[in-house]
Amino acid sequence: MKLDQTKELIHGTIDESEPYEALVHILESVIELVKIPDNDFCWSYWEDSDQAAKEITKLLKMAKSYKLPERVEVSVLFAPTGPLQEVS
Repeated sequence: MKLDQTKELIHGTIDESEPYEALVHILESVIELVKIPDNDFCWSYWEDSDQAAKEITKLLKMAKSYKLPERVEVSVLFAPTGPLQEVS
């Protein structure tokens, strides 16, 4: 697994002056990370990586269309007890 978007994000190549593109980059990275084989979804409300990727892709499509998803839809993903943390 390459994790190209995640590597770019870690190395700081994201353009913070372009908020929609930054959100797209972050969400693409999140999809890469939830698709890592052997992730354990038993504590997350997602059944598996496909279900997680489907939910995140919905937000990604909105950001690519320059529409902001509801703040709670994005923030809950990254919350301390949110589904992403429960996969980690």
